[in-house]
Amino acid sequence: LYTIKFELMKQTAKGVKRQKNANHLEDDIVKKINSLRSKRSGKIDMNNKKKKQPDEPKGTKNDDAIDSSSDETIVQFPAASLCLKDVMDLGGTEDDFNLMKEVSDDEENIETSGNNENSFDFAELITFMKSNGLKTTKKAKAKKSTADDPEKIEKEAPKATSMVIPSSPSPHSQLLFKANEPWYTQILSSKGNISSSDVQKWKSYAEQLWKNEVKLSGDMRDKYQSSDQQWMKTVFSGGTTNDKISAHCLLLQESPVHHMSSLEALLTMAKKKSKRLAIQAIDSLKELFLSAILPDDRKLLSFLQHDFNALEGHEVDVNLTGWLVEDHLKAHYADFIEVLKTHLSDNEVPIRTKLCNIVYQLLNEKPEKEQELLSIIVNKIGDPDNKLASKIIYILGQLLRNHPSMKKVVALEIERILFRPNISERAQYYSVCFLNQLQLSSEDADFASHLIEIYFKFFSESIENKNLDSRMLGGLLTGVNRSYPYADQQSGITDENISTLFKLVYVGNFNVSVQALMLLYQVSGNKSDICNRYFQALYSKLIDPSVNSSSKKTFLLNLIYKSLKRDDSNIRKIAIARRLLQICNLDDPVLACASLYTISEANKASVAESEAVDKPIEKPAKRSIAADKPNEKVPESKSSSSNDSCKSDKNPEEDTDSKGNYDSRTRNPLYSHADQENLWEFTLLCKNFHPSVNQFVSKLLSDGDVSYDGDPFHDFTSKEVGLASPITKNLTLNIP
Repeated sequence: LYTIKFELMKQTAKGVKRQKNANHLEDDIVKKINSLRSKRSGKIDMNNKKKKQPDEPKGTKNDDAIDSSSDETIVQFPAASLCLKDVMDLGGTEDDFNLMKEVSDDEENIETSGNNENSFDFAELITFMKSNGLKTTKKAKAKKSTADDPEKIEKEAPKATSMVIPSSPSPHSQLLFKANEPWYTQILSSKGNISSSDVQKWKSYAEQLWKNEVKLSGDMRDKYQSSDQQWMKTVFSGGTTNDKISAHCLLLQESPVHHMSSLEALLTMAKKKSKRLAIQAIDSLKELFLSAILPDDRKLLSFLQHDFNALEGHEVDVNLTGWLVEDHLKAHYADFIEVLKTHLSDNEVPIRTKLCNIVYQLLNEKPEKEQELLSIIVNKIGDPDNKLASKIIYILGQLLRNHPSMKKVVALEIERILFRPNISERAQYYSVCFLNQLQLSSEDADFASHLIEIYFKFFSESIENKNLDSRMLGGLLTGVNRSYPYADQQSGITDENISTLFKLVYVGNFNVSVQALMLLYQVSGNKSDICNRYFQALYSKLIDPSVNSSSKKTFLLNLIYKSLKRDDSNIRKIAIARRLLQICNLDDPVLACASLYTISEANKASVAESEAVDKPIEKPAKRSIAADKPNEKVPESKSSSSNDSCKSDKNPEEDTDSKGNYDSRTRNPLYSHADQENLWEFTLLCKNFHPSVNQFVSKLLSDGDVSYDGDPFHDFTSKEVGLASPITKNLTLNIP
């Protein structure tokens, strides 16, 4: 009997901190001893015989032993260093102390026989010791140690790590989850695999735990928060709808684990046909999911997905209850998404707009159900309302600014919308506009190539269906132009796509042709066959009548500047420059000033790259105008070509038939003989009524350079025509 007291003294000496009150535990021990004494009719047989214990295997602890499979139970206690004060502190008497003194110090075990009918109920004693944290171990038997048997160790190893599934939980007196703290921070969140049969057993056990937890929470609220609980009952029974929603929100913010019924009530309100009630409930649910329910850094896991082997060494009841709650929250969030889908088909545009904003907030802030939410919001690009559809494009742009890594996933969803049957042309145009505005980097080579494939695939299908307008075509070409610099050059654009682009130059309107030429300029970097076709297409497009009314004049001049800078054929440069000057005489002074500035910058770039320059291109034209020598010819500068410059297949200067008069109507600028005749175009520009044009021509002919820091298309508008000195601003013309 005194073994229990000395075991407690042993544990205290080792520094074990008891969680229960020491006085309460001592009273329990004294009561247990008295009850055991009353059940006894005989005395405990204390045999002072030494029992030789077999040597225990190395690495095992020699703790207190209780063999539940035998009739003999051995309880260890320290007989040495026993004093009267210790016995008195534990509730004993002096007689008890004298009784214990008779035990020898060398005697380690006190053996009691269990064959007597009036013997102790050792099963009850063992249960009592375990409930108070006292250690018990089985009696060591003189058998072969498992440490010497490797096969037995291998068989027993899984049993040591496997978790035993309890049948039913014992009622607990304290809440497993703390209120006003995030529930997902109190549990483990690791994935694992487990058989379905074991999952059902664990789930059944967890449901009982959760039921006890909810019941205990309600009892504690009734006991310690009776006024609040009474107010809640009053609100739920006779309060207004707003009061009920507010009460449910308060309970869920306090603890979703203990108030899952409030979440179900709000979901029921959200499914109502009343739009006002449904929108209020949806708005409240959105705030709850964002603030109190959903984790920030991970998705919710179902009960089956959790790692049950990770429960060892952790609080099993807390984690099982939390996993079951997480499983229910995941299901309720899926129901909430279905409710949003249903209401997004409402006839009223403000309701659809509000719900789209809710979907965006959920997608932007939480990772749960992000693929489904993205599909919902991308699908609204085809909304009948134009403002809402354009707002969706803006929302997706904001999403990619906050989460740049999602651009591939978003582009995949846009692609599905683009090729969906029975989709409106406006939705397709919005989709193309979104794709061509994606920001790419050098790390997105494969993604850029995929975008180019999307553009050309959609272009081919649109040509077959004969529903491709110029606006859609411009969007496609813009996307290809933006994606090509980052794409893999070998898999970016095929020969078939290049042939299609050349067709667009000749067949499409002027704006589409300029965009196609910009793309062809990038493709024709070091391909001589494509380069010659490109310059021929550019040369023919300069006499298009739509140049005067086009809004792409800046793009055209940019393209001409880069083309003249890249080309190594001086004859072709002169031919393109002369045709540009010819259309300047028929257009506004704005285009004339911009063209003169472009030619000046291209001429400076050619001179800088030349190894031996005899004279600039414009110098002979100056002499022909001043001295009136129409038969003087323009010499060709010997410019060196760069690695990526375009080279003509045939040099007309080496051809015997290449000598002749200038032919401005020829298709190929290489055979126009543009260098065989004076630049008479300057004569007409010198007589232009606009003073800035005259000043630009004079500077170009005298110095070969036009010094100007402004933007001709901004400075020389039609309202400023006729001003004496319009060059008064310092704006920059962005020519790369």
